[in-house]
Amino acid sequence: MTNRFSKRIYPKRACEQCKQLFHPNDARQIFCSPQHRIDYNNDKRKRKNQPFNELILTLKKNDAILEKCYRAIESNKLTSISKENLLLAEFDFSKFRYIDQNPETKEQIYWMGTYGIAAKNDTTTSYIIYKSLA
Repeated sequence: MTNRFSKRIYPKRACEQCKQLFHPNDARQIFCSPQHRIDYNNDKRKRKNQPFNELILTLKKNDAILEKCYRAIESNKLTSISKENLLLAEFDFSKFRYIDQNPETKEQIYWMGTYGIAAKNDTTTSYIIYKSLA
């Protein structure tokens, strides 16, 4: 069995990744090499996922802050933490995974991951931190 080769000659075109001119082997070829195709698609995916990745990083950071505060509250036998302390730790109040309702108090708990936060007594100056059971 012999390999079949096309005798067609396609006009030069610029590679989508490096912008250098090359002779394509197929009319659909838009990259000068397989590595440039891979690099181009990886860069494209990275740009597309950037907002999502930034949100994940913020949620992880918030969860770590809440974990640290939760341990401090437990060790000092406190019941809540002030908003000022959370802001000093650079907690972002605008980002959370989901909102749940405490069945006992009917207050809203904003979950970051393992840890959640709820305003104490309908104020926004003091917060209670919850740890997920799961």
